[in-house]
Amino acid sequence: MPVKTWVGRFAIVNGEAQEESRLLRSYPRQRPDEEEDELYVLVQPAGEGGDEYAGQLVDAIGRMYRQDALSITGAVLRSLKGAHQQLRDWNERSLPEHRVSAGVSCLAVREHSAYLAQVGPSVAYHVGGGRFQRIAPEGPAAEPLGQATAEPVFSRYELAPGDLLLIASPRIDELIDEDTLRSILLRGGDDALVELFRITSDEQNFSLVLLACVVEAEEPEAAAAVSTTTTPGASGDAEAPSQPVPAAARQPAAPAQTVGAGSAGGDEDASGVATADELSPSPGSLGDPNLRLKGPEADIRYRRPSGLAASIPNIPLPAVLAALIVGVVAVLAVCVLPSALRESRDDQFKNSIAAASAALDSALDTDDPAARRGLLDTAEAALQDAADQRPDDSEVAALREAIDAEKRLLDAVLVLPDLGLVVDVRETIPGAVSPKDLALGGGGAYFLDREQGRVIAVALLAPNPEPFVLFEAGELVGGIVAGQPRHITWAEDLNSLLILDDQRNLIAVTPPEARRLLTVRDAEAWGSADGITFQGGGLYVLDRAGDQVWRYPVNESGFDSERVPMLDAFDLDEVVEMAVGDVLYLVMAGNTIVRFPGSVARPFTQGGIDIPLSSPASLVPLSTLDMLLIADTGNSRIAVFTQDGTYLQQLVSPSFTDLRSIAIDEANQLLYILVGGSLFLTPLPPAPPVISPSATAIPGASATGEALPDTTPDDAEVLTYQVVEREDVSLDDVVRIVFSVRVSSAATDAELGEIANLLIDEETARQAVNAIGFSFYLPGSDANGPYTAGTGSWAPNGNWEDANRVEAGDYSIHELTVKAGSILLP
Repeated sequence: MPVKTWVGRFAIVNGEAQEESRLLRSYPRQRPDEEEDELYVLVQPAGEGGDEYAGQLVDAIGRMYRQDALSITGAVLRSLKGAHQQLRDWNERSLPEHRVSAGVSCLAVREHSAYLAQVGPSVAYHVGGGRFQRIAPEGPAAEPLGQATAEPVFSRYELAPGDLLLIASPRIDELIDEDTLRSILLRGGDDALVELFRITSDEQNFSLVLLACVVEAEEPEAAAAVSTTTTPGASGDAEAPSQPVPAAARQPAAPAQTVGAGSAGGDEDASGVATADELSPSPGSLGDPNLRLKGPEADIRYRRPSGLAASIPNIPLPAVLAALIVGVVAVLAVCVLPSALRESRDDQFKNSIAAASAALDSALDTDDPAARRGLLDTAEAALQDAADQRPDDSEVAALREAIDAEKRLLDAVLVLPDLGLVVDVRETIPGAVSPKDLALGGGGAYFLDREQGRVIAVALLAPNPEPFVLFEAGELVGGIVAGQPRHITWAEDLNSLLILDDQRNLIAVTPPEARRLLTVRDAEAWGSADGITFQGGGLYVLDRAGDQVWRYPVNESGFDSERVPMLDAFDLDEVVEMAVGDVLYLVMAGNTIVRFPGSVARPFTQGGIDIPLSSPASLVPLSTLDMLLIADTGNSRIAVFTQDGTYLQQLVSPSFTDLRSIAIDEANQLLYILVGGSLFLTPLPPAPPVISPSATAIPGASATGEALPDTTPDDAEVLTYQVVEREDVSLDDVVRIVFSVRVSSAATDAELGEIANLLIDEETARQAVNAIGFSFYLPGSDANGPYTAGTGSWAPNGNWEDANRVEAGDYSIHELTVKAGSILLP
């Protein structure tokens, strides 16, 4: 007989019962070549004021889990750690009274395997083989998510018929003592779910998920024959079966009698009904042939109890009476369950669509990238619930397109053109080469090969450059034998490469001149030497053991001046890298970044990024552009932020197979990228625009009008626009839209292109099109006449005439062409 699992759950919110809530949700996931798994997330806010953020925490865990391609345990762990980091970032940016933390229980299910993960205040219970176990985190795992290091505790269960797993709000321990709960769970999943709802239904807020493993019912004749052989007497003593019955198929009625007694409020022992300790190790009620099973044949979100009337003809009278009691209790339970538990799928669908639309509207109204992404994720999760019910619904498809369009704008992925290979160091330098740090200056690029104890240089001004060993350990410099090079940086003021060795000697090399030993005052007093960088006429030294970053101003002999501490009290044990621009940046071991505008730490939020940084390897501040570029090696991309941590853009390339480090030649606007042992070159992409939906449009702008980002000086005029008319000029199945747009002043091709792209994203989120045309008008000109500020079209191959060559919605060969200027003669 096949074995199945089913899941029952309910949430009580402000005294009203429903299937899910902001603190309890489920997230199905399908990986290639594997059975679908599903994650149930239950969050319990710790302390006051955390309910609102807890809902976002649930969505964050579920979203990251659903998108992750790792195994169940790996995906759950990464999701919890990602959510933990988001919560810590929130707390770092918030006042003490606004900080939140939470306990989390995650139950992932695939076929007959269950994976339980807990962190913070949380509780779970397991019934297996007639045994009962309470499961709660201890030690570091008991610390709430968002306060300490997230260390979830994992348990795995291979489920057998009769096994149960329960996760619930920790308040269950106050509502039901352990002996009573043990007795309830040993009755079986069907009866236990009803009884647990009865006990908790008066709560204001409560959540529960119950997982049960059952044997799929036999044909009615076979099931009746089995029931006949296992009927207990009225006193609770079972008659001996006429022949042995497999344990998995036994269906004792004692658990059903227990439900009847418990529901009536009587004492189990006094009533003559078998106690929990006397029950069969495999609770019979889990084999109810009317159970709605979760598996390939059915997708059940909530378990509703059912009666046992079908088996009455084959059961002796005492058992019939017990079964009737169970049936009455079940009917009463269904009647008293609030209508939210019996909400029609149509209502659920409408509510999910409404929730997705509301979250999308809120996302469009905010100019905070992090808040916008959170709202879009919320919209996506609500839409997924609707799609689970009606995957082919047109309303779902339209919302999906709108959400995806907004996410594409927010993701801001720029695929770099083919990178130019400058040199592959491994092909020309003898011996194993493992270049790591990268520095630029003086017309050269420099790699630090720590494994071989040498520095490799490449002349960038000559064609077909040949790399060579510039410096290596054991050289005689200023009367001392140099040690192993550990850190390098280019010093503009000295026109030299600075090399710090493992003996704390600082050596300046200006190719092809001789080496010089520079003085660094009190170098022996450093707790450790973990990194150097030169910026703004000063040498910065990272001293992790001393919990300090020291700055030395440059002088004639090097750095023979009093060192200046840059930080107030700050623990540097977890720091892995340092960078200096207008402010000091420290990269932490947990993939976070801390910035220091002064001596006090400030968070670097990563606000708005789609996937948090993973193993950031090098930071390059561009103060003139208010940008910070980061080699995000774990995600094989270069992430671009504002200097205070707001996400702007990500640069990707198929060549980023082993991304290690980056450096920028600002004077020539060139980006150098170290991938493995190869150095690549590409023009530095222009600064990405920061498009804010709350920017001020020109007077009289329509509801769809938006302002272009303010990238001009304070005394310059800000270019804004207004959509005057949107005209549908479709022909048969060829969907063509034309926008008439008034701009506040003369504009360039690039500025008009920005406006066109905004309108393209808005229109394609609304419907599938073949082509979109644009006419731009200057103030005072007739918007019904010839264009006066520019024209453009977005169509196949950039040609409006080719609109009929593709299906609506196929944008694979679309191009945007824009031309600024007036068609009118001067």
